[in-house]
Amino acid sequence: MVTLESSSQGWVPLTHDSRKEYTIINEDSLINIWGKGMTAKDFKKINADLRISVKAFEKPISLDFANAQLSKDTLNTWISGFPGHYWFSHKISILKNNYQAILEFGDDEGNYSKITTLSSQLILNSLDINVGKEIKGHIEYEGMCDNCTESWRAVKIKGSFKVLIGG
Repeated sequence: MVTLESSSQGWVPLTHDSRKEYTIINEDSLINIWGKGMTAKDFKKINADLRISVKAFEKPISLDFANAQLSKDTLNTWISGFPGHYWFSHKISILKNNYQAILEFGDDEGNYSKITTLSSQLILNSLDINVGKEIKGHIEYEGMCDNCTESWRAVKIKGSFKVLIGG
């Protein structure tokens, strides 16, 4: 399992833009994430479209699932995906119109990497961050993997998400 340090960028101001288009490919489609049975628990709804670019892969890696929980005055959003033998989680914490973004990734053999955030920008369609509200966002993130091979060193993420805030 990957455990990473907090964002080296620290808390930075987010941008509010209610008119921006937040595009999510196959939004609200159901996909069978485990490829096994056909029960409801095997399916997840697509509510994110983040693309991770690293030299190790010919095409960008897709993160398709997002959820959010409000804990006191901090909104924690996790955007994840499971491409092949790897797992990725992009955590965005929002507190009083500021945020920090952290990327975690590892493989199914328990290897993990330490990511240093170089820069990021978050845009939200609403600043009404309360339980039961839906928000959409767009993130652009650049990080550096400190203990990776050259083909994994530079990490870029770009894309949109939507979440219904839970409590």
